[in-house]
Amino acid sequence: MARDYRRLTGIGPAQWRRIVVLGIVVLVALVGGLRLLRPTAVLLQEAAAPDGHCTARLYRLHDVQRHVVVKTRSGWLWQTAYFSDPITNVADFAEARLDWSADGRALDLLLPGQRTRVYTAKESGGW
Repeated sequence: MARDYRRLTGIGPAQWRRIVVLGIVVLVALVGGLRLLRPTAVLLQEAAAPDGHCTARLYRLHDVQRHVVVKTRSGWLWQTAYFSDPITNVADFAEARLDWSADGRALDLLLPGQRTRVYTAKESGGW
């Protein structure tokens, strides 16, 4: 009597294909859904430090309320350095700017009528 090994495998090739395709569809739907939940971000300015060791980006976010976000990168990883409170007194963000100090150790956010220190380098030399 010959043994039937198909019963021992559990899931056949046709079922594996269905499982893989279903997994890919779920992953694409999940990533697409998460992208829809993110607020719209508009890049306003990108500025490199004078010594070139760090880069900063200024974004405008439009969610229910308006915010500005400053992200910095010294290696390959972007970090959020500053996330503002809701801004209601600025009509246009075209005047918002990033300003590095002369030595490249401090970063300021310039909005009309105010200057905010958003990032200062660590004393150890790293960001």
